[in-house]
Amino acid sequence: MIGDPSLCPALYEFSACHQHYHFTGFADYRLWTDAGYTSWLANRDLSQPINVGVNAVLLANAEKSRDLITGRKRGFCFIDSVRYLATASDTPTFTNCLNNQGISAG
Repeated sequence: MIGDPSLCPALYEFSACHQHYHFTGFADYRLWTDAGYTSWLANRDLSQPINVGVNAVLLANAEKSRDLITGRKRGFCFIDSVRYLATASDTPTFTNCLNNQGISAG
């Protein structure tokens, strides 16, 4: 369970376009040049998050040089949509993006 957006407002943003809450900061999308990506792989610090220290500097420099273009996916809403396992419940627990988002086991 991820939770109720009204109880965890820092984790969600309301999408005026979709008229429901999205989980914030779920994924980043990047389009690299070959040279930029090769440099990123060679110089990044795998012991740190990508937005900290040398990694943040590398990303900022790559954006300035146009070796990196950062895309935007504004948010994600987590709900039960398809049963994956035959042993899972037939009844979804999380059914809308307005309250108590999550994904049930199976």
